[in-house]
Amino acid sequence: MSTDSSIDLPIELPPGWTAEVSEMYGTIITAVDSTGQKVGYVTVSEKVRHFELGITIPRRLQNGAEPAGRAWKVSLYKAAVASLRNALN
Repeated sequence: MSTDSSIDLPIELPPGWTAEVSEMYGTIITAVDSTGQKVGYVTVSEKVRHFELGITIPRRLQNGAEPAGRAWKVSLYKAAVASLRNALN
């Protein structure tokens, strides 16, 4: 995995959170708490337009309800970050 602070995401991550690109998994977003501890992950695959909590290979949704339209990437990343935030609460 390569960590790069200049990854061009379509959204701004919450303060302290990071993103890195893995050829195998996709984009891995890491949630960091106020003490700097890593507290969770979400993996986003633009290829299948889906995300999964944790560091894993996202699979295509069975019902085909993937984001569409001009802003599909923004919708995908916002949903991924929201899902991770909800899991952490």
